[in-house]
Amino acid sequence: MKKILFIVSFAISIFVLTGCNSLEENKAEKTINAYYNALIKKDYAVAFNELLLYDDAETISDGTKLSNDEAERFFLEKIEYVEKQDYELTDFEILEVEYEDGHSFWHHVEVEGEINGKSFSLKEVVFLDNGKLVVSSKDPYIDYRNGNMNVELEKH
Repeated sequence: MKKILFIVSFAISIFVLTGCNSLEENKAEKTINAYYNALIKKDYAVAFNELLLYDDAETISDGTKLSNDEAERFFLEKIEYVEKQDYELTDFEILEVEYEDGHSFWHHVEVEGEINGKSFSLKEVVFLDNGKLVVSSKDPYIDYRNGNMNVELEKH
């Protein structure tokens, strides 16, 4: 009887632990899809609402000193600036989930777009921090569409 209880308890524990990760992955993927689809559809208010806002990439969890209204206005200014550079995202695909320690994870996303009419494709790393997205990439325009609130628009 003890052996049966042990096996049942073990099976339930495995299911609960696996299920928790699955729920978090699903939440992250839903947020990722909302963000990238909003950028593609040019629904920038939706994209903005999915992002973790920060002033310093080294300490993203500290957030930003800007009010939400100020941050949204600045995000829209960043988007306007990057659109003037003839930049747009046209598609994306979530490629994989990578785990570090069994519960910390991030997604690898491939994005496609155009700059001055020329197509590009690159990979990004995206993760959730307190339910909001942090997006990093080698894209030269990444800071104009992520949550970084410390960007100078005149440069680039």
